[in-house]
Formats: sequence, C-alpha cells, structure tokens
Amino acid sequence: MATSVECGIVNCKWSKIKPFHFPADARVGEDVQVLCSTVGAKNRVKFTWFKDSSVIKTEEQWTVLDHETFSVFVVKSPSVESSGNYTCVARSSDGEDKYTTELLVRGPPKWRNEPRNIVVSLGEDSILDCSAWGYPRPSVHWKRPLGTEMTPVMENARISKLEDGSLRILGVTQNDRGYYMCEVSNGIGSTLKKTIQLTVKVHMKIQPFNFPPSVEEGQKSPSSMWVDWKRKF
Repeated sequence: MATSVECGIVNCKWSKIKPFHFPADARVGEDVQVLCSTVGAKNRVKFTWFKDSSVIKTEEQWTVLDHETFSVFVVKSPSVESSGNYTCVARSSDGEDKYTTELLVRGPPKWRNEPRNIVVSLGEDSILDCSAWGYPRPSVHWKRPLGTEMTPVMENARISKLEDGSLRILGVTQNDRGYYMCEVSNGIGSTLKKTIQLTVKVHMKIQPFNFPPSVEEGQKSPSSMWVDWKRKF
C-alpha cells in the first residue's frame, strides 16, 4: 500500500515526493532501505520519518541518513514486528509533502498478545488474548478438550473470535470454565500453540437476617443465616 498526500499550500509542486516502495520480498534478518526524495526543492528540506504514526529516530533498529533534498531510511535486521506503514514527511520554508508506504516482512508468527490464564466472575464478559505478528498474516484457531481430543471452539451469539484472533465470551457461565488452546500459523516456520485455563468464580453472599425484637436472659433466640460460599470452577 502506498499513498501520497498533497501539501496544504496553493503552489506545492516544489516538494512533490517521488513515490518509493519497500522490497516486496523483505525477509527477517535482511536489511531493507528506501529513498525519500523531493522534486524542485529550492531550499534545504527537513525530513521526518514515522512508523504507524510514531516518530522514528536513528537507533539500533533503524538508520536515517538525511541530505539537502533526500533522506535514506534503513531498517536493520528487520523482524516480523517491523512490518507496518512508514511515512516520510518533507518540510522546508516553501511548504511540505508526505508519502506513506507499507513494509511487510515475511517470517513465522511471533506472539503479540500471548494467551494467559484468566479468572472471571460468573456472568462477566471475558476476552482470551491470542494475537501474533507475521507475514503472511497468521490464522488463529481456538480449541477445547473433549475427552482425549482437542475440538474447535464453535462460535455463536456469546462466543466469537475478534479480528486479531482473541476469543470473546459474553456473560461467562460455569460451562465456559476449563482449558482453551490457541494455535497460530502462517505456513512459515512452526505453529505457535498455548493452552490456558479459564477459571469462573462465584462470590460469597450473606443473606440479610434479624434477631427477635426482645429476648429474655437465658432464652434461646432462633435466627437463620444463609451463606453462598465463594467457589472456583
């Protein structure tokens, strides 16, 4: 994906950025670079780079080499997490322009939000995390044990898989308690697998009770107290 946004002044031909693209076959561990250059700039240009709207500065992960009318951006030893939208912004006293392109790094899935054990109160909504980096985009599958076999989790009005692969359960019941396994794969490397436990808890609740309005000394006073004990399933 690549897009160019015109500068916001009437005469902005000075700073039109030449379209640029990352290599289509970018792979984990292999450096990639792009050149952001302007056409017709008469004054020195200041370049700023962004990744997914966050400003980029030269550091261990990448290098920025600025010149008067162009900037070289290098992604060093990229990982699957390096994938994203990169924007070059060119500014000078004459105006500004920006251009965005996407980097997709081919590599096996790597946890973004790793599944973890979770405790939920009866009736609450719950989200079981499971999302991963990777290109091609990883597919996510949820399973539960049925006897000695792991069977797919069936989606319905209460249980659904979110866009990132996490599992959402509305109004948790006692039947939802137990083990869940998340599998993530994209055809490269090994499949990621993680089994977690969903625990459903019920809080203790004391029912209101009262003593008789008057009791004589030594007389037994009948009263009842009901307790719902906190349980974990």
